[in-house]
Amino acid sequence: NFKWYSTNLFKELNKKNISTKAIVSTWLGIPNLVQDAEIVDFIDSENTIENDKQIINKTYEYLIQENINSQFIFSYLNSIDECGHKYGFSLQSNEYIQSIEIIDSCLKNLIEKAKQDYWDIIITTDHGGCKYNDLPATYQKDFKSLDNVQSQLEKKSIGVHGLDIPQHRRAFQLYYGDKYKAKEIISPLLSTDIYNNILSIFTNLP
Repeated sequence: NFKWYSTNLFKELNKKNISTKAIVSTWLGIPNLVQDAEIVDFIDSENTIENDKQIINKTYEYLIQENINSQFIFSYLNSIDECGHKYGFSLQSNEYIQSIEIIDSCLKNLIEKAKQDYWDIIITTDHGGCKYNDLPATYQKDFKSLDNVQSQLEKKSIGVHGLDIPQHRRAFQLYYGDKYKAKEIISPLLSTDIYNNILSIFTNLP
C-alpha cells in the first residue's frame, strides 16, 4: 500500500507530458518505485532469466510501436542480481560472469533497434557487492547487524551487498545517444545523480 507523497522521477516526467512506461519483475518492492509511470507491466515467473527475456522483448515491442515523441521507458532486469546472491558478486564467479554475458546477448537486438531509431540509452546498476566470505570478520559482524539485509541472511546468500563500503556502493552508468554520444561513468554516484541526468535529456522540451 506504499504511496509516494514526495516527487519522484515519473512524476517529474509526467509533468513534462512525457509518456512513461515501466516493465519490471520479481523484486516485490519495484512496483512501488515505478507506481507513477503511466503504464506498468509487472512480469513475474519462477525463472528470473526468462523474466528478463520477457522484459527485454516487451521493451522491444514498445520501441517498434508507432512513434510517440518524448517517451521514457524504464526496464528492470533482476537475474544478474539473483545470480550474484547465489554465487557471489565476483569476477572469480564463473556463474556470475556467465549471467552477465547471457543478458548482454539478450539485449543486442533491443540496443541496436534503439540506436537505429535515435533513442538515448542509459544502463545502470543499483549497487555493487562481494562474496560474504571475502569480508573481514568485523565487516561480517557489521553486516549481520543491519536491518535491511535480513533476507540475504535468511537465504544464506553467498553474494551480499548493503554495507557502506566501496565494494557495495560501487555502481556504473553507461550513456549513449545524441545528448551523451558515448559515455561511461564509474566514479561514485548518488542515486539522485541518474535522476538528474535523465531529466536533463528532456530539459529543452516545452
